Amino acid sequence: MENCHFWNAFWAAQTNFVTPKKTGVNKFANGHQYHKLEDLLEPIHDVLAEQGIRFYFEDINDQLEAGVRIHMHHMPSGQSHTQACMVDKKERHAQATGGCYTYAKRYLLSSLFLISDPKLDDDADFSTHGSRRKPAQNVADDALIQSLKSQLEELGIPEKTVLEAVKAKSWVLTKAQADTIQAKIDFKRSQ
Repeated sequence: MENCHFWNAFWAAQTNFVTPKKTGVNKFANGHQYHKLEDLLEPIHDVLAEQGIRFYFEDINDQLEAGVRIHMHHMPSGQSHTQACMVDKKERHAQATGGCYTYAKRYLLSSLFLISDPKLDDDADFSTHGSRRKPAQNVADDALIQSLKSQLEELGIPEKTVLEAVKAKSWVLTKAQADTIQAKIDFKRSQ
């Protein structure tokens, strides 16, 4: 097997990797949560470094597409692996190109470490089509969520209990779920 030392070390890194918490929230896709690039870089760097693997990204850009190539080098054996990800871009400005770079880096890392579902966020839509999807109309906005959280804290009601009551796993709520929570808060205050 070619590059067997590299792949054995990479497999060990992949096996020891603990998927970090998703901190990105895409308001344009029903509040879909995703891993930001900064969520992934440190934990991936750590598990690769433990196996003697160093990596870096090479930006690739031409008129029609932009992306990155990841170079991974297993220091003890000298073996390496390179993999690229390119994204078509519709617009030719720096922001579109930067979006392609970020998306490609996240996509490569997510793919290599078997995490997330990068196709569910909209960075590629922005870089390819120049626009993002419109926000879902049934998602509760940030102001309403903050108001609910403040009221719950004021009443001493645990957030987890309320989220379970409306069958939500996070604070990305539909308007109907938010309305249900508000009704429960109003009922509690009336007692």
